[in-house]
Amino acid sequence: AKAAGNIEYWTCTACGTCFSDAEGKTEIAKKDTVIPKNNFKVTAKKKLYTVKSNKKTTLKAKALYNVKNKKGAVTYKKANKAGKSKITVAKSGTIKVKKGIKKGTYNVKVKVTTAATAQYTACSRYVTIKIKVK
Repeated sequence: AKAAGNIEYWTCTACGTCFSDAEGKTEIAKKDTVIPKNNFKVTAKKKLYTVKSNKKTTLKAKALYNVKNKKGAVTYKKANKAGKSKITVAKSGTIKVKKGIKKGTYNVKVKVTTAATAQYTACSRYVTIKIKVK
């Protein structure tokens, strides 16, 4: 969840006890019904990455992104058409710039998603990686 909320639960109208099932068989504490806010953040490690147009370049995820407060496994996906098929983003976050790409500056928008866990729903954030091709 992007904001705090609650899991689905049932409350006894007579005594106020909380249950995780409609039949009232599994009692849970009120505090255990709360889903904490997902404060997952992602930023680029550098303002600009420079590569050469006459050489294939691979930029590893560890060098590209600062990922903080992730809850589940993180995946990456290119979210715009910067560089068309000459710039690709792998599910692991690695960015590949193919040989022969036109010189210039490309703003590669990347969708970063944390997978759902028992306590959190999946959550996505966007980060722009700026690549200058010389």
